[in-house]
Amino acid sequence: MENIATVKVTAYITREQNGSKQLVVFEESGFEHLGFQVPGGR
Repeated sequence: MENIATVKVTAYITREQNGSKQLVVFEESGFEHLGFQVPGGR
């Protein structure tokens, strides 16, 4: 069997508005106790 390497990448979505940088975050309904989260996936 062949060894296959897994490469993981992280990216943050930002924007600049009115001279201020902003990071995309969300608060999941029903899980507000977790606070704001940065979107992620697999």
